[in-house]
Amino acid sequence: MDKVSIIIPVYNAEMYIVNCLNSIVDQRYKNFELIIVNDGSADRTSYLIERFIENKSDEINIKLIEKENGGVSSARNKGLSSATGKYIIFIDSDDTVSPEHVMSLISPLKDLSPNDLVCNSLIDEHQRVKNINLEGYYHLECFEKAYDVLECSNQLGYLHNKIFSRDIIIENNITFNEKISMAEDLLFVLEYIKFIDGFFFSKVSSYQYTKNEGSLSEKKLTDSQIMTYLEILKSTYTKLLISMEGRGNITNNINFYYGLKKTTCLMSIYVYRAVKGMDNTKVIKKKINNSLTFKQLLALKKINAIKYLILTLPQFVALTLIKKLYINKYR
Repeated sequence: MDKVSIIIPVYNAEMYIVNCLNSIVDQRYKNFELIIVNDGSADRTSYLIERFIENKSDEINIKLIEKENGGVSSARNKGLSSATGKYIIFIDSDDTVSPEHVMSLISPLKDLSPNDLVCNSLIDEHQRVKNINLEGYYHLECFEKAYDVLECSNQLGYLHNKIFSRDIIIENNITFNEKISMAEDLLFVLEYIKFIDGFFFSKVSSYQYTKNEGSLSEKKLTDSQIMTYLEILKSTYTKLLISMEGRGNITNNINFYYGLKKTTCLMSIYVYRAVKGMDNTKVIKKKINNSLTFKQLLALKKINAIKYLILTLPQFVALTLIKKLYINKYR
């Protein structure tokens, strides 16, 4: 059995960490190392981890790394540098996994290329399954179809329902960007898929997501941080387009996905500024219209143009409500 490295970044997770670690102990697949990176926790997290190691170190291979607080990307990079497994799985400290989690991710690889990516489904904090609508394997030659499945089911940006090859990560120097604290998962996955042969989508739901406002991955962001993220996102998508040239007709889909992500991020800024009365209605409308220009929208395939309008509609509805409730107060 191939060895798997499970990396868990931890910060002030005393309410969740024990459940998370216990769910990993119960894995059916036993050949794994557990790498816990404590990112400068100031609560009882360190104590609880030490107690866990005392009780479970005879059952599983555990590495504990203590470091000063540097953010989730820094913690994950530290875990990657200490990993020795052939494959990498990431789990957040406030989430739990089923006993089948590792097995369900690594089992399909025995029939696939070492350069393939396996992607499972997720269960969100409301017990809803964020499932893949179309189970199966998709080579990059048919990547357009796979990309459609990813973007419509919102699976591309999730890190925790995937298993990664450590060789691909090392050989291509793929790391988490420590300059941002927003969507670092998405940027990591985008960089990784440049070097794979294809995807295997599974309907298995083995990862239980918990929304924790105090976790490493739920930090509040400033406008400047979001704008920095957008610049990095633009650069990442540009590199992805170049790397995918000649590997299937997916350019249109990548442009669509980038446009949608960009609009979503910008809308969060505009809504915030609207609530605070920092911009008037005309300024906000102009910014929204420029987030994906009419010319760019026309350049999209008809199906993607329709998807774009449908997926962004709730944001425009929200903006209309905000205008009625707040903006008039600041005129």
